[in-house]
Amino acid sequence: MTAKILSNAGKLLEEEYDFILKGGIVLDKLGQAPNPAPWWISEQNWDNITELDKVSGFHEIIDSFEQHYKAWNGWYATTFPEQEDLVGEWNDKLTDFQKICVLRSLRPDRISFCLTQFIITKLGPRYVDPPVLDLKATFDE
Repeated sequence: MTAKILSNAGKLLEEEYDFILKGGIVLDKLGQAPNPAPWWISEQNWDNITELDKVSGFHEIIDSFEQHYKAWNGWYATTFPEQEDLVGEWNDKLTDFQKICVLRSLRPDRISFCLTQFIITKLGPRYVDPPVLDLKATFDE
């Protein structure tokens, strides 16, 4: 529902939303850029980053990982990376939803919490809080 509301308002691109749902699926591993830090970037995470690089607004993110892999590792290793600034110009360059795409690429374990916070920030807590069940009113009906 949140995606539809933001999409209708022109605040969410379909390719970014698709990336959040599916992640990066690399069909041509031979044409994929080499992983600059395989000791901490898993194959799946690198697939996500290389496919994210193809989404508009993320071009050259691969270059950032190649040049600043130690800084990216520092961001990745934090307990709550969604609360930290992204590396280099990426923090100022990306929208809040685009930052979630980066988080999805490297730390999918944090995505549920991050999306909940995003929805609260953009639409309010009523979109994530479960409704209170009034048993008396239900019984009276």
